[in-house]
Amino acid sequence: MSYSAVTSPDLPLQLQIVYLSERDLDRDGQVLLVESIRTQLNAPTAQVNLERIAPIWATLTFPLDRSPTLDPIVQTLLKYPTLGLEIVINRSPSEVDTDVAARSEAISTYLQTQGIVANRLSITTTTATPPTARLQIVVKSA
Repeated sequence: MSYSAVTSPDLPLQLQIVYLSERDLDRDGQVLLVESIRTQLNAPTAQVNLERIAPIWATLTFPLDRSPTLDPIVQTLLKYPTLGLEIVINRSPSEVDTDVAARSEAISTYLQTQGIVANRLSITTTTATPPTARLQIVVKSA
């Protein structure tokens, strides 16, 4: 998802790799990945650090106090511009479309006031009860 490299004449190459995953790589997987990177770069002393970003799943119910749930998502999206947010709004069968639109608009507006550009948001609607919004961080397609 993201990486940075630091070089210095006095220190070995340092790589910071950030990846999006529901779980951490197990220890054996980390060792294999680090050794593969060192081999491909022909840098046997390279220091490789791995950082996992969880694809934060959150469910908001309405009426909502959105900031405690949305603020950590905002911080992740601001830090990693290649990420987007999928928002699935559940509409109960008896709801009118204006209620669904209001929920969608409330979430979208809050995120945009926090600095998240609208094209990083994907909003869809489904029919389900109770009326909620499900949030998931994804790698934004080009």
